[in-house]
Amino acid sequence: MHGDTLSTLLGSFFVKRNRGNLVLLEAGHPVPGIFKHFPESVIRYIVAKISNKLIVNGESQINQLKKWNVKGSILQISTNTIYDSFIGVELNQNHNKNKVTVAIHRTENINNKIKLKLLVNFLVQISERFDINWYLHIPTRNKLKSYNLLDELTDGNVKTLDLIQYDEFINELYSSEFVVTDGAGIVEECQLIGVPTLVWRDEHLDQEHLFEIGNNLVLSNYQTKDMNDFLENYNSLRSKKIYIHKSSPSKEIYEHFIN
Repeated sequence: MHGDTLSTLLGSFFVKRNRGNLVLLEAGHPVPGIFKHFPESVIRYIVAKISNKLIVNGESQINQLKKWNVKGSILQISTNTIYDSFIGVELNQNHNKNKVTVAIHRTENINNKIKLKLLVNFLVQISERFDINWYLHIPTRNKLKSYNLLDELTDGNVKTLDLIQYDEFINELYSSEFVVTDGAGIVEECQLIGVPTLVWRDEHLDQEHLFEIGNNLVLSNYQTKDMNDFLENYNSLRSKKIYIHKSSPSKEIYEHFIN
């Protein structure tokens, strides 16, 4: 299992109910208070506590698991397995200077009308300068609809699209002028490809030290000043060097289990 969603929790319970061995990828993400990012933080804690094997790739993750006093064994790998998914994508070198890609799905954002309205206003405001494609998870679409914000996006010339295949989406990110997202995985992928990214949060649980590796990631802090600063300076944030790792983290896990 991996992640911190309801499907992660249900899947983990299913494994344990059937007496399986539960292996948790990306275990031990630091939690700033168990209820601060509800329900994600609680799910992270519960699944970590019932896992038989916990896969980590950083000291901060190991320290968090020790604080939780987990019973499962811990395996440290060199980097996140998301790298293996990313490295298999053939990147299209075309860059669209007018395109902005958006992906928002975190509970803390979509369940907060004020934060979602702020984002909609921001996108509509910049839609005169950019072609904006917002790839919508079903819960995000439902929330936009319940808050009567979908029509505002349509009227503001912001395209709301269904999710697409992984390799297509990575190329959408790569070819964009910049990206707006709150997804931890997408943030990591944007760091790998060096695209300027406005992270729609006021903090990022950065166990990978992504914000230190490059300078293309910027927190919005839900503040107009920070958003405007990003708009003025995003051109200087793009990295032309794609991150290449020396080994396959998935292979490291595989070799551990077969040995």
